[in-house]
Amino acid sequence: MYNQEHFRNCFCNKDSGDKIVELLEFPQEKIGVAHVFHQEILFMVKGDAQISLEGLGVGRRLKKGDFVFLPAGARLACDVARDSAMLMVRIPADVAECPVFRMNRTSGHVSVHKDPTGIYAMKVNRRMRNFVAELLETLNDGFHCRHFLQGEANRVLFLLNAYYPEEERVKFFSHILTPDIKFSEFVRMNHMKYRTIGELSDVLCMTAQAFSNRFKKVFGMTPHKWMQQEKARLIYLDICRNEMPLKEIASKYDFPLSSNFFRFCKQTFGESPGNIRKNLNKSVPTVNPPYSGMTPTV
Repeated sequence: MYNQEHFRNCFCNKDSGDKIVELLEFPQEKIGVAHVFHQEILFMVKGDAQISLEGLGVGRRLKKGDFVFLPAGARLACDVARDSAMLMVRIPADVAECPVFRMNRTSGHVSVHKDPTGIYAMKVNRRMRNFVAELLETLNDGFHCRHFLQGEANRVLFLLNAYYPEEERVKFFSHILTPDIKFSEFVRMNHMKYRTIGELSDVLCMTAQAFSNRFKKVFGMTPHKWMQQEKARLIYLDICRNEMPLKEIASKYDFPLSSNFFRFCKQTFGESPGNIRKNLNKSVPTVNPPYSGMTPTV
């Protein structure tokens, strides 16, 4: 590489915690849960892994050459085999303006192809395989310029648009396809930060009525009902993960007394939190809450 000294000293080439592209290597077997804070595409470049999006469908076995979409706000459960490697590419925040997503507004076939019940894995074709190989080589050279990597993240979307059929793209992005992607992603990422619908609508500088109308168009239900269901989904997942004491879960979701939390679980899930955890089948990698209605409409 020419100009190595420049790239070594350029602040745009410095490694940071807020990565656009990242190679994840696993010399040993790895089992765990990761929070997905941004929209990401995950390429399996070596080995294999069992992954699932907690509460959003069945798991998927990934092999070399597979790639999947991870929606922002999801929790990813992974069981990665030894000597595996994944390439993570964070797609742009303004994805709704990308031609790849224009199908969401112009196609009459989205609802036919849309399948939010699981993770849809696609196979790298020749063009995508070349893209991944070139990007890995660039990273190996120590070239981490944020401007360049942002361009590569944009390039992924255009390769998908140019070299994969619409039916596959709709299944691939099914978890976020709505009539208003920017709005639905904002709600998914921020609803836990605010206690009331009024606070959430104020952030968007909207009246409560305008917010409610826009929400029902996108999610197919009232904001209050959706937020209650989403809260229940997250509570159920925390109970099933066995990592957090039940009292801590109750406090996390603003239940002042353990009895309130116990009553909520009995009414919502039909069982006490202790019984849910006790009866959990630990051999099943994905836990789906016993209710539906989480997925935005198209």
